[in-house]
Amino acid sequence: MSNTAIDVDDDVDYADPDLTDVHARLASLRGEKAVVHVRFGSTTRFMLLRYRDVESAFRDESTFSKSEAMRRATFAFMGPHLVGYDGHQHTVARALVAPTFKRSAIPLYVQPILRPTAEELVDEIARLGEADLMSTFAKKCPLRVITRLLGIPRDDDDKMAAWVKAMFNILGDPEGAR
Repeated sequence: MSNTAIDVDDDVDYADPDLTDVHARLASLRGEKAVVHVRFGSTTRFMLLRYRDVESAFRDESTFSKSEAMRRATFAFMGPHLVGYDGHQHTVARALVAPTFKRSAIPLYVQPILRPTAEELVDEIARLGEADLMSTFAKKCPLRVITRLLGIPRDDDDKMAAWVKAMFNILGDPEGAR
């Protein structure tokens, strides 16, 4: 992994969930460096840009602990969760939820939840005549499936989406995330 990093323009906040050209910006940077120093909300962070380096970091929990980052960022208001653990703790926590995601369990969700949710989204797109597939389907489908699995009413989808977006911006806007 390269030890050299460059600063990224100060006017860009990489924690901003509305940042639209992030992939183009990062592709440009990736051509120059493997690691960059970026503004992330009210702080700055180092960001790994190349697949090989990210893969290496995920395998090296002693140097790149997701537990350290996630606990500080989310445990205070979300409580303990799967992503906030490393090593053995992560393996134990993952084993608790794994049966729900086994290949044999997925068909149980197709008829009551997955297919109706996908059809609902496709109907919404059809009424538009044309649409961007990412914003009208790919970004909405996972949250709708999760809310249906949890029994959250359809009328609360927009509120849930706003809450999730705010929670993911914990480092950029901690108060808003809370």
